[in-house]
Amino acid sequence: MLTALPLANPGETVEVVDDLMRTVVEWQPVTITTKDWSLLYATPSEPVELYDLRSDQKQTTNVAPKHSAVIRALLEMYAEDLRRAGVASKYSDPRLAALLERA
Repeated sequence: MLTALPLANPGETVEVVDDLMRTVVEWQPVTITTKDWSLLYATPSEPVELYDLRSDQKQTTNVAPKHSAVIRALLEMYAEDLRRAGVASKYSDPRLAALLERA
């Protein structure tokens, strides 16, 4: 499951909840959640947070440094979801740069 604000890059304006237009000032994170994991991710240059929901349902301990393979798998799922949804490259490329470099 993906949870996110509408995709917008810094400097763009977006209408979110209350019908007011706001300028995005920084990359907005997305939460990528599976039965076992919750990943908070914005772009490759931003820090990530990964929580093991099997043992930490309140998400208090970031285990990202110990699980690079899990992060990679979740980001690949995210990339596939963005591609399947037809998200414009101006939104997907900055978020997926690390994956695109390895492809």
